[in-house]
Amino acid sequence: MGIIDSRPALVLGITVLVNAQPDMTFIGSGRSVRELLSAGTTPDVVLVDPAIADPQAQAAAVTALLSRGIGVLLFTDAARARSTSEHPEPGAVETIRKTDPLHRVIAGIRAAQRSRSGESSAGVEIRNPHSAPGVTLSPREAEVLELYATGATAAHVAHALGITRNTVVDHIKRIRLKYIAAGRPAFTKVDLFRRAVEDGLVPDEPA
Repeated sequence: MGIIDSRPALVLGITVLVNAQPDMTFIGSGRSVRELLSAGTTPDVVLVDPAIADPQAQAAAVTALLSRGIGVLLFTDAARARSTSEHPEPGAVETIRKTDPLHRVIAGIRAAQRSRSGESSAGVEIRNPHSAPGVTLSPREAEVLELYATGATAAHVAHALGITRNTVVDHIKRIRLKYIAAGRPAFTKVDLFRRAVEDGLVPDEPA
């Protein structure tokens, strides 16, 4: 496991907690995805605190990690986690609260790892965009997909685009139906990310 954060005390605490587990090893930290991965070791799961970056930078970090098959665990404040739990989004990136007890933090890490393994075993791969059946999205649907697929919650997408959360959810439902109709189902958030990559809405290798 790794962590994207610049606060020594938090990094040290997570290091001790993770290394105390018989089936986990902490491999490093960084202030960005590039810095974390620069040592050449790829973690299975990365802990990301959304508070350390603006929404666009956070989405870019999540995109970079997911595109490499790395599980993502958001480590957020209680208020943000509550809004997510009250409106669960299938396939969303795993989230834990900073106030959660230690056993729940570990459980969250394991859940992110299981999600990563499950996606890999299911064979969800990025298809050749020239052979994949095309899907026509409206300009608004494309905006929603670009933000949502790269890590933002429906509430964050709504805020960024100046629309309601329910409208975002409706857009996501229509987007999923269009991909199903094209024979390219996207049942999870990671599936949506891969479809967005295939259709050129987000890069598969962020800078």
